[in-house]
Amino acid sequence: MLAVNCDSDDSERNGVRIVALGRNRGRLGRFMLNPLDAVRYCKLHSSDYDALHVHDPELLPWIGRLRKVTGRPVIYDMHEFLPDIVSVRSWIPPCLRRLSIAIAHTMECRGIGNASAAVVINELGEIRARQLGMNEVAIFMGVPSRDEAETSTPYDSSRTGVAYVGGVAMARGADTIAEVAPRILALHGCRVLVAGPLRDETARTTVKRDGIDYRGILTRPEVRLILNEAAVGWLPLHHTPNHEKGWALKLGEYMAAGLPVVVSDLAYCASMVNRYDCGIVVDADDADAHLNALDYLLSSPDEAKRLGTNGKRAILEELNAEAYALELRELYGRLLPGTAVR
Repeated sequence: MLAVNCDSDDSERNGVRIVALGRNRGRLGRFMLNPLDAVRYCKLHSSDYDALHVHDPELLPWIGRLRKVTGRPVIYDMHEFLPDIVSVRSWIPPCLRRLSIAIAHTMECRGIGNASAAVVINELGEIRARQLGMNEVAIFMGVPSRDEAETSTPYDSSRTGVAYVGGVAMARGADTIAEVAPRILALHGCRVLVAGPLRDETARTTVKRDGIDYRGILTRPEVRLILNEAAVGWLPLHHTPNHEKGWALKLGEYMAAGLPVVVSDLAYCASMVNRYDCGIVVDADDADAHLNALDYLLSSPDEAKRLGTNGKRAILEELNAEAYALELRELYGRLLPGTAVR
């Protein structure tokens, strides 16, 4: 794995070799200079690999160049909807927002047009990739492993409180957390456990409120530990174009831990919760609706356990990393005929 914009002391992690170029530049350097370094490195070391799997959107305009100088297939990992992400970036001036969205759309169209294949986050991503002319598409949802669900703690009366894990920001419902947490504390005597990076001023203010237990940025094992102690998983995200279409990683983590969930009525995530009957969907912008749903699950342990069991079963049987890894392996097999794909 080539990590351009970061440093790492690890040369290998979980069997994956890591090469960190350490180009810790700002936004302009990341988009203008880092791709040049990445292309040079890949050209120089092209004999070391069979295919390139590109995650960073700043490399989209360079996919054709990467294929040419390396002679290798290039797969683009479309784990977000780039124009939708750009539409809500706070650092982009409002007067440039429309132009930035148009540029992002053009980058995505041309980049995917030059790629050998695309890996997408869900069925909506597959539709988008095929609309852009890509025939080789594989879905790889950000979901936990089957083992994570199998080893989670059984749901019982020892579980308490509400958990929110992931980035904390206004768009991700920090304002709703700030309003609801003190009321949960008053009703049930438990706090909302929050873990993740603070993305904006609303987040930094929110975690100081009564009723919130902020744990900072945790490792994956630490996240699993706190989810195995919580009673409810919470996803209070607000409506944004990307939130509507995307899959929230934290939702899969809650389900693997056997937690019933309370989620905003985001189109894709809500459809999955309803499909697997693993939680309650509420109006994203209605703090009282979030409170009532959390209060109900905290007051109804049998129903909470039933919903949590349904979510865990979905991870065990369908929505797990092992199942999607097989699909990804089949994609690599088609791109690399005659090569042993491990």
